[in-house]
Amino acid sequence: TRNIAYLNKLLANTTVVEGRQVIYALMEEQIDKEMVARDREQYALKVIDPAFAPGKPSSSGPLFWGVLGFTFGSFLTAIAVFVRIAMAAA
Repeated sequence: TRNIAYLNKLLANTTVVEGRQVIYALMEEQIDKEMVARDREQYALKVIDPAFAPGKPSSSGPLFWGVLGFTFGSFLTAIAVFVRIAMAAA
């Protein structure tokens, strides 16, 4: 509906015949789309089941990620220390 209103405004400001023909063609397409959307109930959106918040979160908790990050960081630090000791000995 907004597209058709916009095209009507354009049409009122256009005096060139070719431009008016193009606008009429665009309006025809928009009117066809609107007719199909209003005619068929398939295109209407209906709420079948309302949304609700889950009782239990689906992701792991922050404690798990904290422990995992600490373990991974400690492992990388140990590897870095061993590499540094090996480079100093060489």
